[in-house]
Amino acid sequence: MPLTRDYRETVVDRIQRDREFAALLLQRALQALLERDLARARSLLRDLVHGTISFPSLAKKMGKKTPSVFRMLGEKGHPRLENLLEIIRHLCVAIGARPGVQVLRARAPIVRGRRGSPRRSRVQATA
Repeated sequence: MPLTRDYRETVVDRIQRDREFAALLLQRALQALLERDLARARSLLRDLVHGTISFPSLAKKMGKKTPSVFRMLGEKGHPRLENLLEIIRHLCVAIGARPGVQVLRARAPIVRGRRGSPRRSRVQATA
């Protein structure tokens, strides 16, 4: 008898039990999108869909076929921006979250402006 559970099973169970955890995963997914880490963002969104509204239900709400939505969030998926935003919107409704963006001043890399003046900024997602 195995003593451990499958990772996805564990995450899905936690998402279903803990809405704060689900909101944190959504925040991490949005942060990954801003950092151009699309593979991580798709993986987190996929876990959220499994734990909240399910792929068949999401596909119906989006007016798409279920395999199409699976492919969008799959490892080799390339969802269009409007589809990605619609998925995020449905997840926000399902977990009761409202996404936002906060621009923070950062000490890290200095970006030279058009006139040579240094600017420091960082974008962070919030959920």
